[in-house]
Amino acid sequence: MPGNTLLAHAPASSSSHREGGPEQLFALDGSFHGEFHRLLRDDKSDARHLQQLIEAINRCYYPAEFEGVRDKLFLWIGHRLDEQPTISYVASDAIPRQRLRLRRSRLPKAIDGTFEYLADHLLLVVAQPHGPADTIAALRIDADLYATLMAIRQGLPRHLVNPGELNRLDAFIDRLRQIQPEPGSDFLVYNAEHVLPGLIEMTADYSSYLSVRRV
Repeated sequence: MPGNTLLAHAPASSSSHREGGPEQLFALDGSFHGEFHRLLRDDKSDARHLQQLIEAINRCYYPAEFEGVRDKLFLWIGHRLDEQPTISYVASDAIPRQRLRLRRSRLPKAIDGTFEYLADHLLLVVAQPHGPADTIAALRIDADLYATLMAIRQGLPRHLVNPGELNRLDAFIDRLRQIQPEPGSDFLVYNAEHVLPGLIEMTADYSSYLSVRRV
């Protein structure tokens, strides 16, 4: 099965082997990769993990605290001149947390228990705004992307991040524009060149500004 690891059951060769293994090794690992391994096997704290991931993705584009940073996944638009790096981001529309889920891959019931199944990723999925909770978009989160997101959440500047991971996020955000996001009247604006986060408050009909301020 691509993207995952299947280990056939086999008897342990020694007592030390029986007492060791991936679970014990990752239990002692305090890194983001160790944290991700434990997250894959424990869905009891998914509400907290979901908020952390939403916050981390938002901070990739707007590294400052703002209302809704953990409860709405904003649809960021980047602006740049010619072939220069993106110098600013803006967002108003968002996907509310209630439409987001964390899902783990599992073996089909018919073969469950035949193999020791070690999933290596989870999915951040987006559901329809109304009706059945069918998945209409998903972001594959593996250990590398998770570690990147958590580092950004703790303050790592975007320009120090692997561009490949950011490209995955950009592509995911772009897909969400087509699936009925929740419109907003306020615009979050971040100038990466001057490290300047701001908030533009508009009237409900977008006809005039109410305020423009730094965050």
